[in-house]
Amino acid sequence: MSSRLPILRAVRQRGAVLLLAMVFTAMLAVLATTLMRVGTFEFRMAGNQQFRLQAMQQAEAVAVELAQHQANFPLQLAPGDAICSAGLIAAGCRLTATTLVAPASAAVPPGVVLGYSVSRQEPELLRDFPLRESQSRVSGSGHFSAALFEVRVDIDGGATRLASASVVQGVAIRLAAMD
Repeated sequence: MSSRLPILRAVRQRGAVLLLAMVFTAMLAVLATTLMRVGTFEFRMAGNQQFRLQAMQQAEAVAVELAQHQANFPLQLAPGDAICSAGLIAAGCRLTATTLVAPASAAVPPGVVLGYSVSRQEPELLRDFPLRESQSRVSGSGHFSAALFEVRVDIDGGATRLASASVVQGVAIRLAAMD
């Protein structure tokens, strides 16, 4: 009888080793799944950050390009009124024949919405505005009358679940000398 006892113990131990191996395998599977999810999440965050930077750079490029065209700043626009891009109807936008010069940098991927506007700011006329000009346009006077405008560019990646960006830039348009 004593010779049978070691065989029974060995059989019981083999079952314990199998159970222990299955527990370790399950723990490794859970760990691998968690690491894959974390990696996927970090990959999505990096992609979203990249789109956010690209959207911000594109919004800045559109704002700069809009600010370079004098035709985008009509002086007959009343303070508080705005001229908006085609397809964008916002509060204060005027639906007139005057349209903004479409910037070349306004191309966006499908599903991304780009909107831009130029609005006239208060006061209607800023007299004796201290304005520093470039070296090539320096005049004898350090003060000018100016009209103030605001250029706003919004990029929304909502349909594509990507990031969004907004840029607001102030522009002072120098007026001809008034007596």
